Amino acid sequence: MAKMTLLQILLTLLTFAVLQKLSAMDSTDLLPQRVHSPQLRYGVVSAAQDRYDSKGRLLSLSDLHAIELDVAALKSIEPQISDLVTALNSLGSGQLGDKLSLGQLRFETAPTIKFQVVAFGLGISPKWTFGIGIPFIDYENKISIREQGSNIETYKREFGGLSPALDQALGRLSVSLPEAAQSELQKKGYKPLESRRDRFAGDLQIQSLYEVSRTADRALLYKAVLNLPTGPQDDPDDLADLDVFGETAVENHLLASQQLGGLGGRWSLSGRAGYRYNLPDRPTKRVPISNETLPGPETKEQVQRQISGTAILGSSLARQLSKSWSVAVGYEYRTKDQDRYSGQRNANYNSLAAESDSTSQKSRFEVSYSSVKSYLDRQAVLPAQFSMEISDTFAGKNTPRQLLTELTLMMFY
Repeated sequence: MAKMTLLQILLTLLTFAVLQKLSAMDSTDLLPQRVHSPQLRYGVVSAAQDRYDSKGRLLSLSDLHAIELDVAALKSIEPQISDLVTALNSLGSGQLGDKLSLGQLRFETAPTIKFQVVAFGLGISPKWTFGIGIPFIDYENKISIREQGSNIETYKREFGGLSPALDQALGRLSVSLPEAAQSELQKKGYKPLESRRDRFAGDLQIQSLYEVSRTADRALLYKAVLNLPTGPQDDPDDLADLDVFGETAVENHLLASQQLGGLGGRWSLSGRAGYRYNLPDRPTKRVPISNETLPGPETKEQVQRQISGTAILGSSLARQLSKSWSVAVGYEYRTKDQDRYSGQRNANYNSLAAESDSTSQKSRFEVSYSSVKSYLDRQAVLPAQFSMEISDTFAGKNTPRQLLTELTLMMFY
């Protein structure tokens, strides 16, 4: 096949963010004044090879980005295919030309992410807790390109030798699609699509928790989060990098909790509402002039980007099993509109924002152990808290399905 410049070789990878937490799920507890809390977290993101599409359907990345090279697609790549289709259709009554296909070009991806977070919290006053943390990301992605379902060899066996022109046309279609795809990427200045393993620091986050009001059985807190762009920026020449770091953003949350005294005082109900605002930035992108799916290196431009804000709602129900053990279940909903891009050229900036609007629904479960009360009763050597949280994105739109497992260890002194 002589031309593959319109081939859609695009990978949409998972969006991913690591958020530091200074307490248990949706908790309104604060650190006492002058108490320090170093914190270590370890997490694994799995099931990231599946993604909810724009209609909310759960698809694998391989199925979502498979390219069907049927007659219609072949004609858009090589107009001379029309002559071959006409010739094949003339051989009998089965419209054999219309059934011509190179099959599917499939991009097999298996991304996994592991992260470690180093964080530190400090009780500034009885009503104010301050925290800072940074994640270290281990990103691995097994990537391969393969083809399946081509009937070209069958056509060559059936109709080979009927005419030199037909033999030549079928011969031109006998190509290795994975090799052709990699060759096209190289010609356009992209990095090869191949398996990788990277380790890097993510975005630094600074948190502030302030107590608005508190009574014996209820509390209201204001939480602010500042995200600083210490993580890697997007590489416009790399189709498989994680374009989710290097952002400057501010989050504002209200957290409320209510002790359910009628149930023995061991239950508590919490809720939170928040909004994430991203400051405008100027990343470098490849911007197509019209509808190219693989813009060339000459289309690189520093564009003006406004990532749309994200609204966040969550709730949880916790049960204190004993003075040391507790469990909690929760739910989280996130939604954002489409991003906006602009620049100085007459280019298709809207294409950069395609499918950037998203929603997600997540279920959460946490079990935690705290030795703080035992320490105060002189029954434990160190005051600490250990927790395990499992969350699952069970529905959404334009978002990855992520199963996230986190282990957190907090010390107090």
